[in-house]
Amino acid sequence: MKSVVRGLLLLAVVAFGTATFAQECNVIYVTPNGASSGTTGTKANPASFLHALSIANSSNSKIYMAAGTYVVSNEITMPSNITIEGGFDANWDKSNGAATTIFRDNTNPIASPSRLIGVNCVNASNFRMQDLTVRVANAVGDGTSTYGVYLSGCSNYQMVRCRVIAGNGGNGNNGAPGTNGMNGTNGADGEVGDEDGPCCRAGGAGGSGSFPGSNAGGAGGDGGERGTYI
Repeated sequence: MKSVVRGLLLLAVVAFGTATFAQECNVIYVTPNGASSGTTGTKANPASFLHALSIANSSNSKIYMAAGTYVVSNEITMPSNITIEGGFDANWDKSNGAATTIFRDNTNPIASPSRLIGVNCVNASNFRMQDLTVRVANAVGDGTSTYGVYLSGCSNYQMVRCRVIAGNGGNGNNGAPGTNGMNGTNGADGEVGDEDGPCCRAGGAGGSGSFPGSNAGGAGGDGGERGTYI
């Protein structure tokens, strides 16, 4: 009888120990000021967000993020088969008042075309984002676009109670100069000119009819009208 009781007690201890270990092993705990190296990711020693992404795998497939703002300077690449869940308070309990925000600043935009992306999900599958706010800063520089979450070629994913806020895009690039306009048509011919000019066709005035020391003579007659040019 004693051996049976001991066996049951041992089984209970092993079962309890296995459950506790599995919880810590399957979940990576994250805080805004978490560690980025060493043995980390537990409740007692949470990891940083970027470090958690680097160690996540099929055995550690859940990332639990405590409330707070996580500032990143490059886009987050979403892995397949991973759950990222926020909204945990200081005791790692879910709370409606515990907002978890991933904030992408405006540095290091992706080129060709220029863009800022918060979470980049390309050809990923079987992932889940839950209780997160993804916010992207306003773009700096002409022609830069912003994406809160970019999805392309993904399958079997879930986004649950997530808030996505993309910042303002940059101004458009200056347009190229326009082509030169066509030449105008030739001007019309001017009016025919007056070859004689507008004056002086009358004859000259007659000469004076007197001079000092003599009797006054008669005035000379007016000259004839000058000829017209043909």
